[in-house]
Amino acid sequence: MKNRPIQNLSVKFVVISLLLTYLIPLKSSAVLPADCQDINYVFKSATVVVSGQVSQVQGKQEPDNSVNTYIDISVKKYLKGAGPQQITIKQSGGTISNGNPQSFVFVEDSPSFKVGQSGYLYLYKDDTEFYQKKYYTPVCGYGVTQLLPKDVTTGNPPQNPPSQNHSQYQTCTKAAVVAHNSSLGTARQNYNTAVKTARTDRTAAIKSAKGNKDGIKVASNAYKAAMTTAKSDYTTAKKISNNQYQASMAVCKK
Repeated sequence: MKNRPIQNLSVKFVVISLLLTYLIPLKSSAVLPADCQDINYVFKSATVVVSGQVSQVQGKQEPDNSVNTYIDISVKKYLKGAGPQQITIKQSGGTISNGNPQSFVFVEDSPSFKVGQSGYLYLYKDDTEFYQKKYYTPVCGYGVTQLLPKDVTTGNPPQNPPSQNHSQYQTCTKAAVVAHNSSLGTARQNYNTAVKTARTDRTAAIKSAKGNKDGIKVASNAYKAAMTTAKSDYTTAKKISNNQYQASMAVCKK
């Protein structure tokens, strides 16, 4: 009977954590480049644009205890670029198969995918260590969509501005995209590390409290503060990266 208040406190903490997790929007356009609202820009920024269907979505806990999600796409047609009939998207965050809320990692601006979804995907193949030169990442946070530039339906991809030298413009924009995705990848890794540290510290603090209500409360408050800081730092890093990216793209267009 004496342990019941502590159990109730633990249950309340888990419920509050779940509510905070699922009430936060999965996508915030505030930290995405303004150009992302232009589907022609998204098309130009993509390494490949495909028509396909989501065949599998799987969360995986990596050796370093971070959580990533792998999304398999069955490609029906390449509208830009070329590649195999089966490609895989890799995203930070997700839920591992055991459904344990402790293993859920939220990453802002990451699109959600469901098996069976069909449509168009705008993807970039990143050469950074996180993507291991074989996984793709969505451009501008786009998941499966029905949006497609009008020019593409006739078989003609959108054209670069006529005032630009095609080769120089492509080289410039590609460099900008590579730098942008690399900085975003670093921001995601830092966020995952901060989340992992916060959870480890919380577990250790609760264990040290040995059932003491005040000790558990202190551990919970410290965890919430650490998570708030991690999310704030991640958002700030993305804003800085996006500002640098927009500046680089502006130079390319001159």
